[in-house]
Amino acid sequence: MDRSDAGFATAGLAHRSTTKPYPLWLWPTLLSLDATAVAITWLLLFARSFRVPLGGAPIAALGLWVWLLYAGDRILDGLREPSPAVETRRHRFYRMNRRPALIVAGIVAATALVISLVWLDAATRRAGFELALLVAGYFAVTHLAFPANRAFWPKELFVAVLFAAGVCLPVWSELGADRTRLIGPLLLLTAVFWINALGIDCWENAPDRAARRQIESRTSRALAVRLGPAAMGLAIFSAILGFDSSAAPIYLSIAISALLLMILELNSSRLITPILRVTADTALLTPLLFLLRHF
Repeated sequence: MDRSDAGFATAGLAHRSTTKPYPLWLWPTLLSLDATAVAITWLLLFARSFRVPLGGAPIAALGLWVWLLYAGDRILDGLREPSPAVETRRHRFYRMNRRPALIVAGIVAATALVISLVWLDAATRRAGFELALLVAGYFAVTHLAFPANRAFWPKELFVAVLFAAGVCLPVWSELGADRTRLIGPLLLLTAVFWINALGIDCWENAPDRAARRQIESRTSRALAVRLGPAAMGLAIFSAILGFDSSAAPIYLSIAISALLLMILELNSSRLITPILRVTADTALLTPLLFLLRHF
């Protein structure tokens, strides 16, 4: 039987599961608040490490847009014919609550748009518009061209690239000509986000090595079968860079997150998928270790 959090033996079990209350610890994932929290904590760490003063507007805009994109992605996924054998709880939640989710998404979109147009500076707005075009392209390929693009579309990699770019966008805009210092941390942040996203997909849909060898995207398959060593290598490399860098908190946070993801990968067969899913995103909240030192 599939280990995924949506694995049910019969349609009857699947029906009963929809009426069973969700555990409290799962609600941040169901409501897409985990991604928002991860984005904001990394933005705050980048801003502090590069001494970029942030007002409330960039933080609020990032949190709202991230929530909207993740919720929108799940709403669109829910438009497809569901399969009780592979549908995750978060996708089922959005499918069963589509109308209220759409209402909330409309309110969030309007609020985020007002904040972006009125309170963000021109450079950040321009960079945000350029990133929005890339995000629109991602949605078009994922939800319109899928599944014809599976062989060449490493979805989790593109998610990681866009997510990391969005996190760093306010700092990138403020640094100006000095923004080259951001490239190294940005690349490593993308790497840890990629391991996180692909790890979650593997734990839900391809828990063993044989299943991972069947992943259609060659890029995703290459990382999926080496997820543990890749996470360990990223942890070591980031830790080494963090010992002699002005961005040490960033590098060390990435190293700790990668190490935690490696531990999850090594123990993935012992944990149920919902716990893996929640813990994987919790592993990305390591910036709090450095942010809370100043309070």
